Amino acid sequence: MQTQYVELTDTQWKIIEEILKGQRKRKHSLRDVFNGILAILRTGTQWRNSNH
Repeated sequence: MQTQYVELTDTQWKIIEEILKGQRKRKHSLRDVFNGILAILRTGTQWRNSNH
């Protein structure tokens, strides 16, 4: 069982990217935004979720 959030692998992102693919230019990386959303869903509002 994972205790920390781990970002998407390249393989996982390729699958999601096909679903979310759009034609417009974005200011922020869609992958970074998606990883951020998943991190919040995984960790809630914890101040820290790493050993850094």
